[in-house]
Amino acid sequence: MDKGSAIMGAVLIALIIIPFIIYSQNARRKKSQLLKQLKALASANNGQISRHEFSGHTLIGMDENKLLVFFIKKIHDQMTEQVVDLAGIQEVKIYNGGKVINNQNAEVRIGDKLEMGFIPRDSGQLTTKLEFFNVKDNFQLHTELLTAEKWAGEINQLLKK
Repeated sequence: MDKGSAIMGAVLIALIIIPFIIYSQNARRKKSQLLKQLKALASANNGQISRHEFSGHTLIGMDENKLLVFFIKKIHDQMTEQVVDLAGIQEVKIYNGGKVINNQNAEVRIGDKLEMGFIPRDSGQLTTKLEFFNVKDNFQLHTELLTAEKWAGEINQLLKK
């Protein structure tokens, strides 16, 4: 193999690999910035993040000592921040809104909204909802359902103690 072919092969490989490296670095930087914002939200509410999880465009975290849940959703340049005090919460439920479409012999469920609802002990208060997914923001559901179900289960276990 001559030098020209080797150089051309190296350039082609670099052109293929570099976009993946840039994408990975940008994703890591965005996650880091979102985590800093979550920690700042916790600090502003006299809490600390003891655990957290990224899922799609969302980040959820909790202060297990003070029983606070922190949530950030960032779509493009619009950011939503929410804090839920679990002291007044009875249970957590998942609200998976969508449509059922009949497709020949089977019914297909198409989700268009996924929320985690915090139901208060006092029936006079409104349910606080954290929106993990909305088809208006993103067309495809990724790990949001698994994350919401996991956190709802863990928070419900914590509330039963």
